[in-house]
Amino acid sequence: MQVFTVRPRDRGTRRLLAALRAAGADAFNLAPQRLVACPAPDVGRRIEDLGDASHWLFTSPAAVRIAARQDDRAGLALFAPAGSLARAGAAGRVFAPGPGTAAELLHLGIAPTVPDQRYDSEGLLALPALGEPLEGHVVIVGAPDGRGLLAPSLRERGAKVTLLHVYARVSQPLPRRELARLCGTDCPLLVASSGALLDALLAQLDTRRRQRLASRSAMVVASGRLATQAREAGFTDVTTATSARPEDLLEAVHARAAAVRAPA
Repeated sequence: MQVFTVRPRDRGTRRLLAALRAAGADAFNLAPQRLVACPAPDVGRRIEDLGDASHWLFTSPAAVRIAARQDDRAGLALFAPAGSLARAGAAGRVFAPGPGTAAELLHLGIAPTVPDQRYDSEGLLALPALGEPLEGHVVIVGAPDGRGLLAPSLRERGAKVTLLHVYARVSQPLPRRELARLCGTDCPLLVASSGALLDALLAQLDTRRRQRLASRSAMVVASGRLATQAREAGFTDVTTATSARPEDLLEAVHARAAAVRAPA
């Protein structure tokens, strides 16, 4: 079985690849985007201007890691053990969309509130703590070019909302040999945890190769929203994992592996 993960190059991806290979799969990662941290002084100045923030919402594990690193480099104490984030977390006012982001916050001693079921923007918006009427100042920490659902929804509920961009997603061409390996595999199993990364991958294929890939591939995705996106892109054999955590993606791969279609 050949498995292609479509994920950033990070610790979670390395862990997932190692587990797939240990299970006997030929596993490769495709990273059509890279994450570029915003300069620490810029992030530091933005954080200093957010002294009145009452709620903090981190959109991804990378948002937590990069924000904490840039906060430290700027000589601030937002993530300090007794800092304002720790206090906000204890009051139920720090939020994560899923277990992966929550784990990064917990590692820093910050207790987030996480949706029970849907690990996406809709799941966050369904949390009672973010329900209407919502008073206070919500800071959304992440990158530009997201779905753009959270900020307008929270503003409609009455909150002041600030977007704190701590990194950017930058497209990068995949090596030709990686694309050739993907397109030359009869029945690849793709594992995608991000809609932006999936779009960036498909954008590097011409129409014929996109259609061929969609018709001959099975796909494991991290959410129902991403499953819908994959089907809209032409993929019909789609399995949804319970979250984007490597452990949950691996479980979904194992559940799906025996049913991967044979070559036509």
